[in-house]
Amino acid sequence: MSLKPTRIYLASQSPRRRELLKQIGINFELLLLRA
Repeated sequence: MSLKPTRIYLASQSPRRRELLKQIGINFELLLLRA
């Protein structure tokens, strides 16, 4: 049985949050939302 990788979508503009995710090896896609 093979598991599909989970996709993480980051909608936060926080550079600190992106850095923390990178440090623990989490792959994510950054979503740029327009107001």
